[in-house]
Amino acid sequence: MSERFDFGEGLLARLEGHTQRFEVAAGRSVACDLRGQTDGARKLFWFHGTPSCRLEAVLWDRFAHDAGYGLAAMDRPGLGGSDPRPHASMTDVADDALRVADRLGWDRFSVAGGSGGGPFVLALAHQAPDRVERAVALACAGAFELAEVVPSWADWASTWAVRHPAWLRRYFEALRLGARVPESVTTWLARWLGPALPGEHPELAEVFRRCLNEVFAQGVEGAVQDLTTLHRPWGFSLEAIRAPVTLVAGTVDTFVPFSYSEAIARRIPESTVEVALGDGHFETIFDRLRLAQLLPAD
Repeated sequence: MSERFDFGEGLLARLEGHTQRFEVAAGRSVACDLRGQTDGARKLFWFHGTPSCRLEAVLWDRFAHDAGYGLAAMDRPGLGGSDPRPHASMTDVADDALRVADRLGWDRFSVAGGSGGGPFVLALAHQAPDRVERAVALACAGAFELAEVVPSWADWASTWAVRHPAWLRRYFEALRLGARVPESVTTWLARWLGPALPGEHPELAEVFRRCLNEVFAQGVEGAVQDLTTLHRPWGFSLEAIRAPVTLVAGTVDTFVPFSYSEAIARRIPESTVEVALGDGHFETIFDRLRLAQLLPAD
């Protein structure tokens, strides 16, 4: 695999053992992966995709160490180790992230996230413009309701599924069972991410399999809620975001079309679009060299 996607040796050995729990409200806590240089001057909050979980942060472990960042990745409500929070909005989740930052003593930090995590990046930038140094939304999902974009095939499918929650639960139940079988996850990754990616990094499919197992640790309701949140009004105005935002868009991303990032950027006052030329969905999100260039450096 190219240097852009060099996640380092011993990826599976680094997957576990980085989780802490933080109480964010009376009787409710979240699970958070902490990585990188925790005493470094720079801090980064990572929002995982959909469906995924905090363990996705292992793919940023080497980046965080090399770039001198302390990194925190939080399970959203009902996913992995985070307590359920029925009907939580994007801003509710962003507020939970701010409480985690408070517990960690982070006054200023950057925030990044990919795919279904992208809108939560924007929500946190909206909620805390005085604390967010830079917001980077990679292959940012969820813009399918903006008038000027044509929804991708993935968004047509997920829109239908959200409107038929019984079917959506059956789909996630099937995915939960399939995630127990390594061969099925490798096949699934090859279909969705491209056949070369799992093969070029032998541990990558296993990382995503374990992520999926953790996603469904409490059942499927958290995943149903997480996807449904993307299909509800976001609860904040893009025009009101005051933190600096970079949207990274892949030119051959079939999940999140390039037009999504363009449409979002037109609404955010201080925003730019970074073109990921020739990159599909996975490459757009997990290019560690690109992220290092886009985030503040010491």
